[in-house]
Amino acid sequence: MSRPSLREMRLSLTRSAERVSKKYNLAGIEKHIFLCAEAKCKCAPFSEGMESWNFLKKRLRELGLVAPVENPKIMRTKANCLTVCAEGPIAVVYEVGGGSTWYKQCTPEVLEDIIQNHLIRNEPLQSHVLTSSSSSLKKGEVS
Repeated sequence: MSRPSLREMRLSLTRSAERVSKKYNLAGIEKHIFLCAEAKCKCAPFSEGMESWNFLKKRLRELGLVAPVENPKIMRTKANCLTVCAEGPIAVVYEVGGGSTWYKQCTPEVLEDIIQNHLIRNEPLQSHVLTSSSSSLKKGEVS
């Protein structure tokens, strides 16, 4: 049995990447939330970070905001460390087209409010914003 050529391997990887891009609707994603939830994190105990991460995954799936639904609008990623090692778990929401909003104390309860307010209604949850460059914020609010 012959081994595939370098060209054949590259073509296979390209096709694989295209399938993943379609599966996760990468071209249609509107927001991407990252949550600091790893053993290395010093912003919160590991158990709290994992509780928040498990809640975020489950809740976004329940609401049909992430894959495997057709045309998901939200991506979520568990981060090793977001470098803000205080008042965690820490989350950051990046918006396509620019802007980011950083959140503190992201317990499951706070994440529910972030999901409902920011991810769904485009209104950042002011009570837990650390800083923001989001166009969703009104003039005079935290930035």
